[in-house]
Amino acid sequence: MAEEKRRYFSTPIDVKHGIIDLTHGAGGRATAQLITQVFGKYFSNPILDEGHDGAFLPEIKGTPVVSCDAHVIRPLFFPGGDIGSLAIAGTVNDVAMCGAKPLYIAACFVLEEGFEIAKLEKIIESMARTAHEAGVQIVTGDTKVVEKGHGDGLYITTTGFGEVIPGIHVSGRLAKPGDKVLISGSMGDHGMAIMSEREGLSFGSKILSDSAPLNTMVEAIAAAAPHVHVLRDPTRGGLANTGAEETLTIPTGVLRDMIDRTLYAVSQDEKKPAHTGELFEIEPDKLTIVALDGYRLAIVERPVTAVKDIRIIVPSKTMTEVAHLLPNDDEEPVHICANRRYVVFMAAGYTIMSRLIEGEFLNYHNVIPAGSRTRVTLDTKEFIETIERASLIITERLKNPLRITFTEGKVVVRCQTNLGRVVDEFNAQCEGDEVEIGFNNRYLLDALRNARTEQVRMEISGPLSPVKVLPVDGSDFLYLVLPVRFKND
Repeated sequence: MAEEKRRYFSTPIDVKHGIIDLTHGAGGRATAQLITQVFGKYFSNPILDEGHDGAFLPEIKGTPVVSCDAHVIRPLFFPGGDIGSLAIAGTVNDVAMCGAKPLYIAACFVLEEGFEIAKLEKIIESMARTAHEAGVQIVTGDTKVVEKGHGDGLYITTTGFGEVIPGIHVSGRLAKPGDKVLISGSMGDHGMAIMSEREGLSFGSKILSDSAPLNTMVEAIAAAAPHVHVLRDPTRGGLANTGAEETLTIPTGVLRDMIDRTLYAVSQDEKKPAHTGELFEIEPDKLTIVALDGYRLAIVERPVTAVKDIRIIVPSKTMTEVAHLLPNDDEEPVHICANRRYVVFMAAGYTIMSRLIEGEFLNYHNVIPAGSRTRVTLDTKEFIETIERASLIITERLKNPLRITFTEGKVVVRCQTNLGRVVDEFNAQCEGDEVEIGFNNRYLLDALRNARTEQVRMEISGPLSPVKVLPVDGSDFLYLVLPVRFKND
């Protein structure tokens, strides 16, 4: 059909450089050319080639099954597939999960003005290839075009038709306690492939979408085990969600605060992947979030009621995304579900699933000094302002450390670079030995700003030991800042 109709068009469609315009969805000559020379090139079959507005289907002898699906995804192309292969595989699988053999598919396309025809052809080719793999025919469809800015490149809706496999009867209502669950492959790879491409995430191993037609496998299962009574396709992460057991529920405001106060200390060194994420230590009565980068350590804990104990490492990019999507209502609950491979955050209609970071997180308890020789209680705002004034003579090129002396009744801050010399002091309650310590100004400021209390307590074991920044009362946070060794020491 496609070859016969092509001769009615004086100029072949420019697949390589052409773009979709509004005439391609108007139902006229341009639409006919697009359908004939792009869609028809790959979808051609005896039913479609009849050229009707619909499709005359051969008689379906068994119980008919129909399933509808809509495919809206970003990006359109992802590791292991694209929206086209996903549309066919998803529809085929929906029919197969009814215990049926998929036979035919109707496909409708909503294209955005300006979409590249070369990309469309690539997607159409992918759909045809996946349909061939599944043994189904695309028999009818429709094409519409929306104005630029009113779409997301391409939307696809599909309807699948099939017939029930003789001797098999499946339904979600037939599930019962004690059923054995068989898993045919990995869990959550499709969702992670999409997320990694969309957010620019990287993992130690390459993650590809596991989207694929499952109908031949279902037919084999039906032949070998006709007593199977429930089928599900968790391609888009459903089983990973299920496998990630309910772990805890926490108010939005509490989780957002914990994330905000620890993310600054996450390592950027990809050589230590475990430290590029945040450690979640979940216990029955508390949640502890830990971040470290070799120079700083941030620990924030809050009382919670958890269902189970678990220790996981969540990528920092995931935590940034979670914080961004959390609702403004601080009391809105966030449900956290986790297993050893995945974590799922659910709040206000959003579901964020993330693969966890594998590896060993530092035993941070071992780097926290047990005692102290000097204890200082000071006004947080006053200390921050003093450091900020001293930091005016520190630049990227002139990274001289701050010299801070903790002595009886006061704190003295000194700094000297080629831009000048600063000496500043303020009153503070100091107990124990007098000590002078060198600090990276930014690292110390990060700890003080994230303390978010009127006063902090600093505990110091010596001039080269990590310095603890703590609340005056309670234990809801602990920050460590590693001192800087002076060049003349």
